[in-house]
Amino acid sequence: MNREQRRLNARLARQHKAKKARATKLGGLAAIGNSLPYAPEEAAKISNEARMAWWKMCNGDGSIQSFDELVYALNTLRILAEPFDEGVEVVTRAQEALLRIRQRYLEHGKFGVDAEALRDVPPALDLYDEFLSCATPRMMVNAMTAAVKRMERARVELIKEVA
Repeated sequence: MNREQRRLNARLARQHKAKKARATKLGGLAAIGNSLPYAPEEAAKISNEARMAWWKMCNGDGSIQSFDELVYALNTLRILAEPFDEGVEVVTRAQEALLRIRQRYLEHGKFGVDAEALRDVPPALDLYDEFLSCATPRMMVNAMTAAVKRMERARVELIKEVA
């Protein structure tokens, strides 16, 4: 190993050590921050995104983005509500309503809600608000990750069935 390589290794080691020191200084605070419930303002912001998406769907201004926001919110809610039987029932009805909305979009090219969706989705959004009031960021991230994994698994199974 020549002098230039030793100097490079020493410099990289110092950089790594400095980076590691910065990470450990904030590591505990990040863990504490992820374990505290959302502040009311943050919970309201997250809730408003889902409610605005629903409002757009109801008023004919729905887009794929607003539909996706609703789907992600309800899929996350489903993971969080699984320990509670009544919660899963509410979420299941809302997800079925979103499937009908999606089918209508595929057939007609426009998002539209029916009476059953108007009946079933708002209680699910209310339940979403309740979970946001006591959920932590870590819980929401874990639930979203689990929901995405389930969607990927379902997509792979669907592809296998078609093939």
